[in-house]
Amino acid sequence: MSHWNRKLRFTFGMLAAASALLALGCGDDGAQPAAPGTGGGPGTPDVEVEVQTARDYPDLVEAVSSFGAVLLDNALYTYGGNLGGGEFAADNQSSAFRRLSLAPGGAWEDLGAVEHLESTALVAHGGLVIRVGGLRADNAAGEPEELISVTTVERYDPSTGKWQALPDMPEGRSGHGAVILGDRLYAVAGWELIGAGEFRTGGFMLDLSTPDAAWVPLPDPPFRLRSLGVAKRGDVIYAMGGVGDAQEFSSEVYTFDTKTETWAPGPELPSEIPIKGFGATACSDDEDLYVNYADGLFRLNEAGDGWEPAGELEFTRYFSPLICPGNGEVIVVGGRSTANNEITASVESVDVAQ
Repeated sequence: MSHWNRKLRFTFGMLAAASALLALGCGDDGAQPAAPGTGGGPGTPDVEVEVQTARDYPDLVEAVSSFGAVLLDNALYTYGGNLGGGEFAADNQSSAFRRLSLAPGGAWEDLGAVEHLESTALVAHGGLVIRVGGLRADNAAGEPEELISVTTVERYDPSTGKWQALPDMPEGRSGHGAVILGDRLYAVAGWELIGAGEFRTGGFMLDLSTPDAAWVPLPDPPFRLRSLGVAKRGDVIYAMGGVGDAQEFSSEVYTFDTKTETWAPGPELPSEIPIKGFGATACSDDEDLYVNYADGLFRLNEAGDGWEPAGELEFTRYFSPLICPGNGEVIVVGGRSTANNEITASVESVDVAQ
């Protein structure tokens, strides 16, 4: 049995314990409250108008988890992912690259086959989609595992439908996060999986405004984590949750100030179940930073020193990419159900307006 499989089985054992806690009432599905409307003009009686931010979107074409997703020009792009199947194999990894317009009546559009990867990251910059790293299985189902965290980075131009290579990262990277600040692309945390898997550097930065730029290592962080949520607020990058060297599940949060290039502890994630922030995903809009994990959806408070619930999901899930269109909406895409570990195709819009 590979080191990777031993880790995976231990993870799912902890998940069973979490499911038992949920059965005892730790999980709660509920309706989203409608926001009150405003009254009319002079001489017009006040009328309470129901405002519903949450919208209905079509499900994914197939159930998938641990995939890349990003919003660009009011369209949701998805790349690859884990299709289930119970083992790591090429056939259990998606090679689909798709797009969904978030305009009313939008439908999923197939943009062609890509490299079969999971645990990858997508970002948007300059009207382009950028894919950073990911985990590729080169073995067929039932064969010995051949797993590799790829070094490759590439960008997709929606106007031409073409991919273009960007500089490779110095190390392979999967289970990481990626964010854009201005023209700088950051790849944060994660690990390089070749055989047993190793935590190496804390990530890299690439200046997209500079021709022939090379990746620059980030200062060493005070953690070694993968399968975590990464997002920004202002000039600060947040690394949230995940799992570490000895399979210890984390609810810790760390911040990286991109101005001073220093790491610092942040406010710990609230967690009621054993797997804590494992499989967390995150996003931010112009105002707020959100994180989703097995305990639910949370928002960083205004002071930046704690977390507050940010709306109720139909069901809690993890390894579910999070999209922040703004205007009081967050979209949770695919992933694994916390209750039964089943992969879902659900695309859920959550009303997070206060």
